[in-house]
Order: sequence, then structure tokens, then C-alpha cells
Amino acid sequence: MATVGGSVTDDDLIRSYGSINSQQQSERTATSSTMNSSSDNTESIETNGNLSHLSDEERLRHKLKYHFMNPCQKFKARRRKPYKLILQVLKIIIVTVQLYLFSEEHSSVALFIGDSTTAFRLMMLKDWDIQYGQPGYRIIKNPYSIYLKEKFNEIVDFAVHGYINMENKTIGAYAHDLIGPGVPPMEFKATYMFEGDIIAANGSVRFNTKRGTLKKYLWSNIDNIPPDNFTMTIWLNNNNISINWERFITLHLLYKLKAVHVKPMNIDSEPDCYCFDVDISFDNSEFNGKVPVSMSVKPTYLSCHTNITHDNTRIIYFSQFTKIFDGVVIVCCMLSLGLCIRSVTNAFKLFKESKLFLHSRNIIQLTQREQLMFVNFWYLLIIIADSMTIIGTIFKIVIELNIVFNYNVVSLLLGVSTMFTWIGILRYLTFFYEYSLLIITLKMALPRVIRFMVCAGVLYFGFAFCGWVVMGPFHYKFRTLARASECLFSLLNGDDMFATFAGIQNDQSGLVWLFSRIYLYTFISLFIYIVLSVFISVIIGTFEEVNAYRKHGFPLTKLEVFINECTDAPESGFYRDTTDVNMCDLFSSCCRNNRPQRLSEFYVTLSDN
Repeated sequence: MATVGGSVTDDDLIRSYGSINSQQQSERTATSSTMNSSSDNTESIETNGNLSHLSDEERLRHKLKYHFMNPCQKFKARRRKPYKLILQVLKIIIVTVQLYLFSEEHSSVALFIGDSTTAFRLMMLKDWDIQYGQPGYRIIKNPYSIYLKEKFNEIVDFAVHGYINMENKTIGAYAHDLIGPGVPPMEFKATYMFEGDIIAANGSVRFNTKRGTLKKYLWSNIDNIPPDNFTMTIWLNNNNISINWERFITLHLLYKLKAVHVKPMNIDSEPDCYCFDVDISFDNSEFNGKVPVSMSVKPTYLSCHTNITHDNTRIIYFSQFTKIFDGVVIVCCMLSLGLCIRSVTNAFKLFKESKLFLHSRNIIQLTQREQLMFVNFWYLLIIIADSMTIIGTIFKIVIELNIVFNYNVVSLLLGVSTMFTWIGILRYLTFFYEYSLLIITLKMALPRVIRFMVCAGVLYFGFAFCGWVVMGPFHYKFRTLARASECLFSLLNGDDMFATFAGIQNDQSGLVWLFSRIYLYTFISLFIYIVLSVFISVIIGTFEEVNAYRKHGFPLTKLEVFINECTDAPESGFYRDTTDVNMCDLFSSCCRNNRPQRLSEFYVTLSDN
């Protein structure tokens, strides 16, 4: 097999088979006395394991048959322990445990950041209510906005006083970004157009779209002493600033806050420290008389100076245990990754050898489907999962060492990799007759489903674009293209139809109201009663076809017919290796010195389990 992986011609391959036959004949003559002195049982195994009496075509047929055996058949053929299966079961256990431990920690951090954001909004946004922060299509209140000029000054005054007195009012461990007395100043930032005049009476509009930026502190950043009874009106007058809402595009109040998060003791005893960059923004980019007000909070991880006395030895060793456990996960995934890469490489080598031999002998020409038989997509899925797990675990260790702070990337990598790892277990269930029905049905239905989804997708996006353009200005669910698509997908599954119909009232636009009824009735009837029914019939048709094949046999390709001419069962001994299996055999591509010494063993060295 080593020569097959290189660049050889068909004639070289054929001559190599003949040369190896001659060498095998000489080897059998030289070792005949040793074989005669063996016991009857050993003699039987050696006779079965020696394939030198077979032709080149028969040897290739045996190799292909062994390659396409399932792990149970390979175990019967060579009596090798199923290392991959054992490793995958072990890996799925430790990866799931790792994901559980990380999700507990991530949930604690995410809840702390979310609750801190809510606390900041309640403290610094006047008349802000928790209902403003509730996502979804049921709008309890309009977005937090201002419509009057004096409301801007009131909100800024409320935010400034809430910021100054924060340490005295809050329950949580929040503080200003300053060590020592005083309060660091808020920064006022504005983006404006150089010229902008609107006279609504006569419809006169004059603009200079060139933009400028204004930055000022609300009080001195040298002594950090805020003025008593601060008001935005006095500050604007003292700094000769006039808020012309016909020119100003965005206004921002920027400041920093520090916080300490003490985690629950059953998770981790070490607290986390954060610095929050808070931005209160007034968005006047639409110039429609409505200025939405929002607060964004960006956390940055800081190192804490801790001095904690533990009264529980279990908590003391928890952090050390997680680091050791992460190392075990990396080692296990690297072993799995190496084995799967080795299997894919061996399959590629066997594919090249088979293609050259079958083509040179004019036996069969491999079709695209037959070539894809050598590609094990389960191995590719496991390779992706192992790679993501290794990368995610490394990022997790880096977070625990307080080098970076990005839980979202780690949760994405570990979550997707765990999902792929569990899906990979389905490969072993397909080897059992009772469990293989689902996988075979999905495999056979996939091309038909893709063709069906292409046609259905054309209809779906046509409706999405139409609903977005026509009903977007009047209906919250169709305000953006993405939101319109989400709404239609919900309707397709029968979710909350009445709320969608009620989203447009007749007094808004009679024509749009009438169109919305025709549009929604047509979409629901077409997709629920026709498209979904056709989709289900495609799956059911494939399921019935698979059931018929399971009773009468699946149609065979030319390559499968060629392989089935080999009638030797896995228990026959033709595939059995007489040498013991060691750990170096699992990584034979790396252990170049551990090669089979007998050419008969060379021809039965097949792809691994």
C-alpha cells in the first residue's frame, strides 16, 4: 500500500503485483519448515491468513470487502478490539460533562451581565420600564423614545444624577472607574451636519451633509468633582452649545463602571471583575420627530485581587479539576482526530489503488456514486467535531487564565462540536437492522428533499419580499426582510395566525388591509395544505421504498457486484492478521519502523476499524 499512495502508472502497478507474487513464493519456500512444526490450530490460521495463492483481482476484492465491513464484521474478521468505538463512547461522555460544566459557568456570567444592564437602565433612564427590554412581536410599549426637546434635558439630568449617586443607591457591587475620591466625568459626544435648516411652513429644506463630531466632558476630568445640582440646560449655556435637532444626528453619553461578580459557591469560588463601557445614545438619524433612546453595555474582563478563605475542600480543588479535565478532553479528541484522519487517508489510498487496477484490467469504470462510496462522511463529521472541541477547549482554558474574555465563541465551538459528536454515534446504530431505518431513509431522501426545497424556496422568498415591501411600513412582523421571513416561517408551522392578521387595522390603509388578507390566506393555504403535504409525501415515499429494499435487497452497483464475488465470510480467517495488535498499530502512519515483515501480512493489512 505504501507504493500505491505515490504517483505510479497502471503498468507499474501491474508489474508490482507480479513482482510481489514472486517474492511471496520465495518466502513460502523459505518458511515452510517453520510452518510444518506448528500446531494444528496455528497451521489452520496461517493457511487462512496467507492470500498468496489468490490472484491480484481476488486480493483486491478481499481488501475492498474488508474495507466496507462494519466494525462488528471487522471484529469477527481480525479479532481486533474496536478502539474507535470505545474511544467515541468515552469521548461523548467527557465532552458532554465538559459542556455541562461550561454551560453552568457561562449562564452565570451571562445572567450577571444581563441583570447589570437592566440595573443600569433602571438607575439612569428616566421612566424606563422593564417591559421596554422584552423582545418579541407583542409590543407592550413603544420603544423608549423622546418626542419633546425638554425631555432630552430631563433624561440627561436623571442619568447624570443616577451616575453620580450610584454607589450609594445600588444593591450590587458597582463603582465608578476611579480609585480615590471624586467621580470621573461623563463624556458628551455628538455627531451633526454642518448645516441643516427645515422650514415646514413653506417646505423649505437646506442641508450640508458634511458631518462633524463634538466631544466634551460634563465636568472637569482633573479634579473629578461634579457640580452641585447639575442640569443639562446650564451646561449647554455655559459651553455655548445649542441642540439643533434639524442638524444633530446622534447624541451620546459615555462613561465607565466597574463591577464584581461573586459566583454561586457550587460553581466556582473565584469572583470575576468587569469594567462596563456604558453608552446612552439618542438616535435622530431618521429626522421624523421621534428620537429612540437606548443604552448599550460592553463588558471587559479584569483581573481581581482576591483573598478568599475556603471552608470546603471540594471547592478548593474544583478549579484544578476543571483544568485537568480540559486536558483529558484535548488528549481524547486528538486521539479520535488522529484515528479518523488515518482512516480517511487509508480509504483514499485504497480508492486510488482500486481505480488504477480496475481501469487497467478493464473490469469496471467507477461511477461518481461508486467513488463516493470510499468517502466516509461520518469520519469527516467526527473530524470537524474534534477540531472544534480542541479549539473551544483551548479558548476555555485561556478564559480561565484571564487572558481573554469571549464566552460566546467558546459556547459556539463546544455546543456545535457536542452536537456533531452525538450525531456521529448514529453511525454505529446504522449497523443494526432495527435502528438503521431512519438513517437510510434520510440518506436516500436527501437529494429529493434538496430539489424540493429549491422549488419551495423560490415560492417562499417571493412571498417574503412581497410582504416586506407592501406590509412592512404597517406591520411590526414585516418591518425588515429577516423579520418577514421569520413571520412566514411561523405561519407555515401554524404559529399565532390571529396576531398576524390583527397586526394591520383597517383604519391604517384600506388597500393594504385588503391585500394583507388575500396575501396571508394565500400563503397559509398554499404552504400548509399543499407544500407541506408534498414534502411529507416525499419522505413517506422514500420510507416505503427503503422498506421494500430491506425486504428484497437494495440495488447493487457494479463495484458492489465485483466485491460480492468474494464469498469468504468474516469468520473464515482470510482477513485475520497473525501479528498482535499494539498501540503503534493504531498510528502506523507515524510508526514507520513497525512494518509487517511478511508479505502475506502486507496484503492483509487493510484499513483500520
